[in-house]
Amino acid sequence: MSIEITVGSDFEWAVKTFCNRFKKSGILTELKQREGFESPSQRRRREKAENIRRSKRRELATEKNREYLLIEKRKTQQDYAKQRREEAMRTMVLALPKESYEMM
Repeated sequence: MSIEITVGSDFEWAVKTFCNRFKKSGILTELKQREGFESPSQRRRREKAENIRRSKRRELATEKNREYLLIEKRKTQQDYAKQRREEAMRTMVLALPKESYEMM
């Protein structure tokens, strides 16, 4: 794992980027797991906890997505209603006798 640094680039940014990539790679977690013996029951318990965390994260993401879709649906419904009102106003003006809107 490496990061290329050019002359004049920010060193703090490079260190932060390297640390983030290192964490995401999972090397450290695998190393910690290999440090000592993990019994089958401990492994099952750990995997179950990871699955629960993952499912909660997915559920939260789908909830946010549902809220977003509801907001978008409401916006499109409001836009459609606005278009219908404007269309109705245009037809009402056209339906008035000529002398009534000439006075306006």
